[in-house]
Amino acid sequence: MLEDLNFLHSSLDNQVCTKPSIHLVLADYHTSGTVKDYLEKAFPVEVLNFKDATHYWQEFKAPEGLFLVIIDGNFAGIELIAKLKQKNLAFKTILITDMPRPGDHLELSRPISYDRLKVLVENIFGTSVKRPEQQSFGGLIGDSTLMQEVFSKIKNAGPRPILISGPAGSGKSSVAEAINKNISGHTINCGHLSPGLLENEMFGPDDGKLGQGGVVYFKDIDKLPLLSQAKLIKHLKNQSVDAVKIVASTRKDLIDFSNAGDFRKDLLNLFGAKIILPSLEDREGDLELLITHFNEKYSAIHGCEGIRIDESALSLLREYEWPENVRELENLIEKLVILHTGSLIETHHLLDKFFKGQILESTPYQLPETGIDLRQLLRDIEDSLIKQALDKTGGNKNRASKLLQINRTTLVEKLKKRKRELNNQVP
Repeated sequence: MLEDLNFLHSSLDNQVCTKPSIHLVLADYHTSGTVKDYLEKAFPVEVLNFKDATHYWQEFKAPEGLFLVIIDGNFAGIELIAKLKQKNLAFKTILITDMPRPGDHLELSRPISYDRLKVLVENIFGTSVKRPEQQSFGGLIGDSTLMQEVFSKIKNAGPRPILISGPAGSGKSSVAEAINKNISGHTINCGHLSPGLLENEMFGPDDGKLGQGGVVYFKDIDKLPLLSQAKLIKHLKNQSVDAVKIVASTRKDLIDFSNAGDFRKDLLNLFGAKIILPSLEDREGDLELLITHFNEKYSAIHGCEGIRIDESALSLLREYEWPENVRELENLIEKLVILHTGSLIETHHLLDKFFKGQILESTPYQLPETGIDLRQLLRDIEDSLIKQALDKTGGNKNRASKLLQINRTTLVEKLKKRKRELNNQVP
């Protein structure tokens, strides 16, 4: 049990911290030290370390303004947070726990995800701890470890051809644009042109795009015919140094393509930097950053107020797999900005696909102790929705069926069946 000590000290005015303050109360010495080192390197903050809740309570000096407590989610930790709340201080809590606990705190499970920790700290303290130069590069947005590695590879790419690989929608064209920034560039879309047109694009009048200098971006280079690959190799070997910079992208594994004879190994070996873009699902911590970016982008483009997303909806977006990656997220945010300008986005604003695999924690119906007639309940729900659809459309069955997302004939059959059932009922 924590000692009931005097919480506020007379010397408070002499203990003001000029930096945002984070207090670590973690029993594991190694974890505590690692988290402290990480936070001090990642943010302009003061990090204070306490070995347990009792020592924290005894040594505490209230900082000025908002502060963060990162604490073990055990009994002593929960008790300490309750005592802090009694003092009406401006603070937030992150519990390190493997068991969800009720309350207005945030939670991290073990082993600690530092990308997730970074997002939580940024959300708590806002711009006072964010370093924008670390979150974007050449128009690309990302603060995760994987994206920081991508930024580093772009910066250190060198003069040799660059290969960008990654799944569909992950941002390969955006990386190419970042490389092309402040340099004249040309794009050759290998997947949309016939072999003859590709040859003309590459080597046509006045040496084609390869003879114009600057950067030439081969989109979907895995679709470049083998003959054109051979000509490209010859051109690159014969050109003067730095005459043209080649950037190429693919969503395929070119090593597998090469082993199968569909891509020339000597062309693959000409690439110096190989930049691999992660899927959005693997970019832990970047989702909220991208949502903010796209929200600001499309509210400005469409001249309207942006959206806000509540925690329940955001939780669904975090757990979604994003098969189309950043492109899918961008399309979603643009639609939400247009359709729900200035609104708080809640779970009912999201499409059904975001609920895949979710277990509903609450429902509009509670199972009575004596059980329930499920067939009758489902029939009542169906009747109610059909009636609402007909009321909304003035009895127009065609429009009502569209609202219910069923065929008109299905709706008509349901109405006929219900009428027969009513006629057969004994008065």
